[in-house]
Amino acid sequence: MCLNVMENYTSEQVKIIYCDQKGGVEARAFRDCEHFVKISKNVNDTVKVFLDLECELDKRLKLFEEKDVTNLVDYNKKYDKLPFIFVIVDELYPFLMSKKKKEIYGILADLLSRSASVGIHFLLSSQKTTGEVIPTFITENAGYRIGLRTSNEQGSYNVIGDKGCEDIPVDAKGRGICFVDEKINFQSFYVDDETINKICKKHKRENDENEKINE
Repeated sequence: MCLNVMENYTSEQVKIIYCDQKGGVEARAFRDCEHFVKISKNVNDTVKVFLDLECELDKRLKLFEEKDVTNLVDYNKKYDKLPFIFVIVDELYPFLMSKKKKEIYGILADLLSRSASVGIHFLLSSQKTTGEVIPTFITENAGYRIGLRTSNEQGSYNVIGDKGCEDIPVDAKGRGICFVDEKINFQSFYVDDETINKICKKHKRENDENEKINE
């Protein structure tokens, strides 16, 4: 999804924030790419990102009220272009282990419920599919629910709101179910490291601004 955004939109159109709770390892390939404005490495860094996003959300809502528009698309048609912000939260489970989990989930709930109209969109992921890790406020505010194989039927319900993910064969790599208004079975494709590096190289920052992004 990151590569598709980079290939189809300029860095002025879309900014990407990658919240990687596993030390930033998953996002290393994207560190110098022009679309990426922040890569967090742990829960504390991610909470700071959420707080900054709340400030940006409120600023945009105030601006839209002043300009008498209701969403980012309408604003960009009439006024200066504001970028969409794509926020990837890679792994929800560490939030559950935090002493501040209630506060963190509360901030995330607020962002999810108010952010879409101002052009801030989230991709949330988790390997743990329990209801505690994926509470109702997340699924209620998710326009798309995508599930790969789960170990049991309850896990499937927690992710897509229906059974089916538990029946995906173990050896069916990349097979999944997307729930929008109905269940859609899909087969995703595999992107190897060579392809990732090739595309990232195309989107490196220019030499005069080629500093590591704030991690």
